[in-house]
Amino acid sequence: MKHRIDPTIDCVFKSLLGTERNRNLLVYFLNSVLQRPPKNRIVNVVLKNPNSEKRFKAEKATVVDVLARDGRGSLYQVEVQLLPHGGLAERMLYTWSNIYTASIKQGQDFEDLAPVVSIWLLKDSLFIGRPSFHHHFQVQDRKSGLILSDHFSIHVLEMEKWHEPASPMDLDLWLKFFVEGVKLDCDHPPAVLDTKEFRQAMQVLREFSEQEKKYDLYRRRMLALSEHRTLVNSAKRSQAERDAALVKADIAEAKADAAQEEVRKLKKLLRQAGVK
Repeated sequence: MKHRIDPTIDCVFKSLLGTERNRNLLVYFLNSVLQRPPKNRIVNVVLKNPNSEKRFKAEKATVVDVLARDGRGSLYQVEVQLLPHGGLAERMLYTWSNIYTASIKQGQDFEDLAPVVSIWLLKDSLFIGRPSFHHHFQVQDRKSGLILSDHFSIHVLEMEKWHEPASPMDLDLWLKFFVEGVKLDCDHPPAVLDTKEFRQAMQVLREFSEQEKKYDLYRRRMLALSEHRTLVNSAKRSQAERDAALVKADIAEAKADAAQEEVRKLKKLLRQAGVK
C-alpha cells in the first residue's frame, strides 16, 4: 500500500459499513456487537442513507454515519466519534430520538414506531473509571430490572479500553481492525484477520491508499480533523489558563486576607502592651 489508512476516519468508515457493496460487512458488524442467539441474528439490511463519494463531499456535517433497517423493521444507527466533546451522551440520545420519531409519519399509531439500535464507536473514553469497553444502555426500572421497552438500545464501544483477549470473539476482531487498522499490513494481515470479511474490509483501505481521488478525500478529512482537534485543544488550554489565573487570584486574595489578619492581631497585642 502507498499510504497507511485509518479505518476510523469518517469517509473510510462510511465506505466500510455504509455502502451497498459492503452491506455484508455491516450485517457482520451488527451481529458482532449485538451478540444475539442464532435465530435472532440479522440476515440482511437495507441502507437508509447509502453513502457515496459524491454525496459525502457535498455534506459538510453528516448527522448519521450509517443508518439501516433489517427485515423485521428495526433500525440501526452506527457512528464513529474520534474527538470527545461535552454533551456527547446527550447527543447520543438526541440522534437516537430523531431516528425513532422519524420512523412513523403523522397520523400513524405509536405502535408503528420502529425499534432503534444506536452503536457508537469512540476513540477515547467517555466513562472514566469504568474498565469495560462495551456498554449497553436500555430503559429499565433500577430496582427490578424491568425493561420499559425494547425499542431503546444504545451500545457504546470505547476503543481506548479494548485489549485483545486470548480467545477473541467477532467483536474483538472488529475492535482490532479499527484500533490497529492504520498499522496493518494488508498484504500480510495477522492470522485472526485473515478472513473473507476482513480481507474485504482491507480492500477498502487499499482503495483509499492507492486511488488518487479517494486518498485526496481521506487526506482532506484528516486535515479537517487535525484543525478541529487544534481548535478544541486551544479552547481547552485557554480555559485552563483562565482557571489557573483564577486560582492564582484566589491564592493572592487569601494571602492578602491572612496578612491583614496578622496585622490586626499584631496591633491588638501592641495595644494590650500599652504601645500606641
